[in-house]
Amino acid sequence: MSEAAIGLFIFTTAAGLAYLLTPMLRRRALASGHLDAPGGRKNQTAPVPYGGGRAVFYAFALTVILGLAAALTLLGGLEAVGRHHEGLLRRALPLVKIVFGAGVMLWMGRLDDRRSLSPGLRLLIQICAALPLATDAGRLTLFIEQPGLQVALALLWLVFITNAANFIDNMDGLLAGTALIATTAFAALAALLGQLFVAAFALALAGSICGVLPHNRRPARIYLGDEGSMFIGFLLGALAMVTSYR
Repeated sequence: MSEAAIGLFIFTTAAGLAYLLTPMLRRRALASGHLDAPGGRKNQTAPVPYGGGRAVFYAFALTVILGLAAALTLLGGLEAVGRHHEGLLRRALPLVKIVFGAGVMLWMGRLDDRRSLSPGLRLLIQICAALPLATDAGRLTLFIEQPGLQVALALLWLVFITNAANFIDNMDGLLAGTALIATTAFAALAALLGQLFVAAFALALAGSICGVLPHNRRPARIYLGDEGSMFIGFLLGALAMVTSYR
């Protein structure tokens, strides 16, 4: 199977899972009352359920798991995976830190959707979630030699992009559409530069967002919520960090 075919498989699998999961999560949100009510500056005339962010998360996570299973069985087994053993080990720790940070952002966003956390508490949790990955800031050097400043810049970048994604999630389909363009661009760039693990990661996220977008475009039948915007924003910041531009 060619690399292009594998990339298409990753994207379509994630998109299909997200598209099928979104109505299920929408019905669950309606039943539990997890809704965004109209009022204030909101243009909606009826409550809109949350849950789009979890659809992106579930589809992304399932695609990664299915991809690993396929690599071990359908795509040549352990021998084929063994050829990438060194690369897998090199990417393992940053991947764990990315998953940890994104999971914390998702959890915090879900709490914020339900209880409206204070800005200070949100910022503190975001810093704690981003700090493990920021310590791998060798890719965010900006030609600066001081390691401490590199970590500070990486931390600032991750928190900024996370909040920027949350900030633009104020119109139907705006964040999902923007993130889909960004993740597709990251995937194409990483593939052209031979960074196949980064490309696969980006395609899984792009497909997950693409599957939710038809439900989130105007008039939105489901919202990403803070859980979705924080999760997607953090992963966008992480993708920019782990991609080498050489």
